[in-house]
Amino acid sequence: SAAVIYKGQVHVFYGMQLPTGVTLRHAWLDAGTWRFENLDGPGAAAGNGRTANNVGSFLSATATPAGIVVAYADDVESRLRVAQFAAATGWQMSDVDGPGVPFADAVAQSIDYELAATVIGDVVHLIYNNEDEDTLRHAWLSGGLWRRETVDGAGGSNGLVATDVGEWAGVAVYNGQLHAFYEGLSLAGTGLRHAWLDNGTWKAETLD
Repeated sequence: SAAVIYKGQVHVFYGMQLPTGVTLRHAWLDAGTWRFENLDGPGAAAGNGRTANNVGSFLSATATPAGIVVAYADDVESRLRVAQFAAATGWQMSDVDGPGVPFADAVAQSIDYELAATVIGDVVHLIYNNEDEDTLRHAWLSGGLWRRETVDGAGGSNGLVATDVGEWAGVAVYNGQLHAFYEGLSLAGTGLRHAWLDNGTWKAETLD
């Protein structure tokens, strides 16, 4: 599950097994009363980009002054999905990355379910794993558009490696800077990796 505070209200998001499949659920506290809805997946109302596939695994959520962003997996298509809420439009769902996502910077490989979300200013950041290639991925929402990139695992400079990385990702913001923490593989076994975005350039290191 994941919880955020938006305009003084508590919002909780979680996956629930229904007779028709796994759906993404939304609970919110409204003037002392808990309210509930099926947000996406089986049992949710159609429209606004919703799917009938099983969804809601390993989700994460964050809030901005403009609304709420919930990131989660489409368990059938192995895609990264988001549900975005804004007062003017309500809930809108879309695929961000993974097989069949029609953007040049998206990958065709399966997206693993471990992911983390945060916000810096009004920019939403998602950190997650490309399961087939074992790389760390980054998607960010700025100006209403999602953009995507591979951070670590495909080689490069500034400490980036070409070995299997990216599982069990966590994210933090420190001094306005995005930091990702995740599992990395080495000859000695698994270890803790750290990547940070420094003035638009990703740098990385093995911590443990």
